[in-house]
Parts: sequence; C-alpha cells; structure tokens
Amino acid sequence: AWLRSFSDETRPLRYVGSPAKSLPQFSFSALNAGESKLRAKWLCSLHQCGAILVQGAPCERHTVKQVAEWIGPLQNQIYGETWDVISSDNAINIAYTGEYLGPHMDLCYYESPPGIQLLHCMEFHPEVVGGDSFLIDAFQVAEELRETNPQAFMDLTRIPATFVKDHSDRAEPVFMSYQRPHISLNAQGDVIGVFWSPPFEGPLRARGED
Repeated sequence: AWLRSFSDETRPLRYVGSPAKSLPQFSFSALNAGESKLRAKWLCSLHQCGAILVQGAPCERHTVKQVAEWIGPLQNQIYGETWDVISSDNAINIAYTGEYLGPHMDLCYYESPPGIQLLHCMEFHPEVVGGDSFLIDAFQVAEELRETNPQAFMDLTRIPATFVKDHSDRAEPVFMSYQRPHISLNAQGDVIGVFWSPPFEGPLRARGED
C-alpha cells in the first residue's frame, strides 16, 4: 500500500486544465549560490510546467553550459555541446535567418532527443521588429485533441512520422532519419512525449489505409 501511494504521488502531472498564465521565474544569482532547496524548487517547476525562465544571467558564452550542468551532463550532438543562433546572409538553416519560424521541436530525428533544451538570449536590439519566442504546451494540446477528436489522437499515437536531417554541405556531413509517432504514450495511456517538427519531416512511410 505504501509503495502504491508513493508511486501515485510521484507520477508526472497530467497536463489538463487551464495553461499557466506565466512561466515560473528564478534569479540566476540566487541559483548560482548553490542553495539546494532553491535548486530543487527550480527543477520541480521545470518538471511540472515544462518551461521556466531564469533572469539576470550574465551575457557570457559559457553561462548556458553552466546552467545546464546544474541539472546534469550535457548531451553532445551534431552541433556540439552548445551552438549560436545568429542571423546571417548565407544561412544554412532557417533558424539563422530573419524569417518566421513556426512551432517546432529540435532534433526529432534523433532516436533519443535531448529532454531539456536551454536558450540564452545574449543580445537583442530594441529597434528590432519580431524575434519573440513562443512556447506551446504540446502535452496540453495533445490532451485537448484526445477529448475533441479521439480517433485523430489515436492515429497520431500509432502512425509513425519520418523525421529527417539531411545536411551534406558542411565540414562534417550529416544524414539522420528516425520514425516515430507524433504522440508517445506510456502503459497507462499518459502522454509522455510529443514530437512536432514540420521542417524536418520526410515522406510518410505508412500503410496505405493510414
């Protein structure tokens, strides 16, 4: 009975109900002081809300790595441990342009995409138009889809999308491909993952009736 009650208490929160009005906010200097209870609260907020805001971080290149290592080891990937997103004339990725970038996840073509991604705004000029960051609670969206269109929800938990990264014009050429459904469930039917990245979807490889 004790094990069962403990398990029920520690299961991830179901993403139902009204979305948060604002992100939980924490001070970089307070977190940097290393007080364990505050860092525990910070991590719990990240777990429960899916996104948090750390304010007052120094505009230094190593800062984002420092904050990441408060959580755990960095996961190296095709861009290295960290990378810069800077608008350029000869962009190799839409993220490096001034074009609008629709809602998406990064690295869906990995078998195991990073579970946490950190973004650090280093510089922003007041006269720049745009540049806003939009966060979507995809777990909440999935639950609303489950309620309003159960068949579409089940299709997206079953039919695999094909995520592709094909970038041969670089110093270390990359071609990656992985198939997975857009929505992942656990054995209890809880949403435990949503994978949405239209710019990196390849041809649908599924049965004809799907």
